[in-house]
Amino acid sequence: MKYIFRVIEEGNPTQLEIGQDVLDVLIKISSYINTDFVASDFFTLGNTSHHALTQFLELLQDAQGQMKLENNKVLLTLKRDRFDKFDRDQYHLLKNVLWYGSNFGDDIPELESLHDDIYNMYGEIFP
Repeated sequence: MKYIFRVIEEGNPTQLEIGQDVLDVLIKISSYINTDFVASDFFTLGNTSHHALTQFLELLQDAQGQMKLENNKVLLTLKRDRFDKFDRDQYHLLKNVLWYGSNFGDDIPELESLHDDIYNMYGEIFP
């Protein structure tokens, strides 16, 4: 399956064009982590704070609200600077969220049915 994920402009900020399927998966994984941040152990990936993940999830949800049904893709602008001295930038956070889902999604009831798709998506987007 071909997923829409294209870097339009590299730099700070980085602009991406992503498809609805990628956005939906990112929101599901981020929502799970945000709801159960400590139990997910996500903070161990790059010392990510709960605050940074919450901001990232809000950014994804805003993008979902702007998506037009006729083309099933949206422009996403991610900051390439750190949230604070511990957090990585939003582009790396996106990569970590997909990596987390591709590696642990089969152990999480909310993500189990999507695990194969998440695994394939991560492998295709970040070969």
